[in-house]
Amino acid sequence: MTPIRGNDRPGLKYHLKVHSFRTLTVIAAWALIVAAFADRRGVLRKAGVADRSSALSTAWY
Repeated sequence: MTPIRGNDRPGLKYHLKVHSFRTLTVIAAWALIVAAFADRRGVLRKAGVADRSSALSTAWY
């Protein structure tokens, strides 16, 4: 009987490297999003996000 998988599978070190990069990328993306809107809070108000979220939250009650 032949083995299904050989020794060419990536090891734990590779998985740690890939997932740590993915995690750091997500954290960096969220930090940039927060930094972009922290300085310009009026952008959210102009877009009507606050009004829409208030209307949505009252509809759920």
